[in-house]
Amino acid sequence: MKTRKTTLAFILMAVLAITANAQQYDPESDFKFDWDPDVKDGVVITKYIGRKNEVRIPPSIQNYPVTSIGEMAFGENKNFTSVTIPNSVTTIGRGAFYGCTSLIAITVDSGNIKYSSEQGVLFNKNKTTLINCPRGKTGAYTIPNSVPALGRWLLGDAPALPV
Repeated sequence: MKTRKTTLAFILMAVLAITANAQQYDPESDFKFDWDPDVKDGVVITKYIGRKNEVRIPPSIQNYPVTSIGEMAFGENKNFTSVTIPNSVTTIGRGAFYGCTSLIAITVDSGNIKYSSEQGVLFNKNKTTLINCPRGKTGAYTIPNSVPALGRWLLGDAPALPV
């Protein structure tokens, strides 16, 4: 009987640990979306309408992959502080985070084939192009040596360029 209780307790702890570590995405209702014209059966986020401080873009909406973040999709949103981009996103439109003065960190899923992030700053996958440094980010930041030159749209207040 004691072995059974121990086993049951162990299984319960494992399930709780897995659940606690599972990445929770924001609900589909927090986003306006449309079909991605460049990707068959892909979805483009056209506007964030949620109210969370920490935004987690879902990898799929209505069982279709979220492949793009549209132009100005988060533009002028002054409430959220961080955004997590899933591995399914392959295009980020110009100005996606324009005017997001409270945004301090952009995090990209490590499995993303087009984008990456480091210390909350958005890069292309190889970290040769700095795409977006969030407007609300404070303190010193050292740009990696892999970035050969700074683009015109370096600050998070300026439109981001697609890679």
